[in-house]
Amino acid sequence: MKKVIYALLVLALLGGAYGYYLWNKPPESMATKTVDNQLSTEELYKAFQMDEQAANSTYLGKIIAVQGVVQSSRTVDGTTKLELQAGEEGVIFCELDNNTQHKRTTFDPGSSISIKGECAGMDIDGSVMLSHCAEL
Repeated sequence: MKKVIYALLVLALLGGAYGYYLWNKPPESMATKTVDNQLSTEELYKAFQMDEQAANSTYLGKIIAVQGVVQSSRTVDGTTKLELQAGEEGVIFCELDNNTQHKRTTFDPGSSISIKGECAGMDIDGSVMLSHCAEL
């Protein structure tokens, strides 16, 4: 009986130590994540416009790298938010990751950029969203 109690106590301590480790583990930086798909902003936007469900199954939750032109850039509550042109009317909305050291946080409209982030799908306004982004 004592052996069972000691075994349960050891298991509880190990479980508690693992829980403590997970609770205090620092968030992962986007800079260290590998890219699942690489496309242009137009290709990503077109995929969501043509068939949102198929695009969600392909890209949602994946790390996507896109190349495009900055349409606008602003900082809200310490987070930089970018809008990248995707064709004539399309927009890819990117929000820089707060857990990543960025080379720069200001971007000139009209400048070209390569950026990666986690695909969060299509917004209600029709733009495609990438969250936790980092410049390549």
